[in-house]
Amino acid sequence: MSRKMCMPVWVIVAALLMGVTGCSGTPYGGLLPGSPKAYQVKVVLDHVSWRQAYGDVLPSLEVDLVGINESERPTWENYPVSKYFSPNDPLRRDADRTTVTFTNNDRRDKIVKSNNPVWGKWVGKKFGSSEPGKGAKWLFVIANIPGVGGSAMASAQDPRRVILPLKGSAWPMGTGGIEIVIKSSMAICTTPLKSQK
Repeated sequence: MSRKMCMPVWVIVAALLMGVTGCSGTPYGGLLPGSPKAYQVKVVLDHVSWRQAYGDVLPSLEVDLVGINESERPTWENYPVSKYFSPNDPLRRDADRTTVTFTNNDRRDKIVKSNNPVWGKWVGKKFGSSEPGKGAKWLFVIANIPGVGGSAMASAQDPRRVILPLKGSAWPMGTGGIEIVIKSSMAICTTPLKSQK
C-alpha cells in the first residue's frame, strides 16, 4: 500500500477518536462511550433560595467533589454527610477530593475543569500516558449546607449528596459539562442524564 493510501486512513482514525471523546479535548478518561471520562463541573449557588433562607448574609459552605470506584461506592453512599463534614473526619481527610468554597464575599460560580489533575487520580488514562487512576465510575458531590440533614437522616436520602455517573454513554451526546446547583436545602444536578430526556 502506498503512503498516499495510508494518509487518509490515519486522518479518518484521528477524526473518529476525536468524535468519541465528544470533541471536548478532555485529556482524562477512556475513549469509548461506555468508559468513565472527565467533565467540566460547574457548581453554582441558587441565590434566590439562599436569600430567602438567610437574607443578604451567606453562611460559608464547602462542596466536595470526589471520584468513586465501584468498590468504594457502598461506603460513600451510606456514610453520613454530617459525620463527613465533622472536624478531622478520616474519610474526608483521606479522600482524593477537590473542594470549592462559597463565602459571603465570594458567591461566584466555581468550575472544576476537565483537565484538572484530580481527574487523573479519579479516572486516569491520560491520553498518551499509562496513568491508571483508580477507575472511578461515579462523581459524588457533597455539600455542607447549614441546617440540613442531621445525624438522624438516612444517608441514602440526604439531599446534600448527589451521585452522578461518569461514563459517557450516561449523558446525551456532546455533553462536556455538568452543572450542580446548591440550594439552601439541597444539591441538585441540572444537566439532564440521557434517561431523563
